[in-house]
Amino acid sequence: MPNEEEPDWDRIVEEHGARVLRIATRILGSVHEAEDVAQEVFIEAYRLYRAGPVQSWAGLLVRLATL
Repeated sequence: MPNEEEPDWDRIVEEHGARVLRIATRILGSVHEAEDVAQEVFIEAYRLYRAGPVQSWAGLLVRLATL
């Protein structure tokens, strides 16, 4: 069941985007590839949010970035 109140995606990206990008860059060794992965991380986070509540955005995003 979708959540009723949309989170502030601009704030989430602003707060966590740099960390997601750093993690992906360390793993991949390429900023260009890491940017693509970071975008996919936020797309997947949105999909998971639509499926149910997110307890910790930081935890979810870090986990997705390292998969």
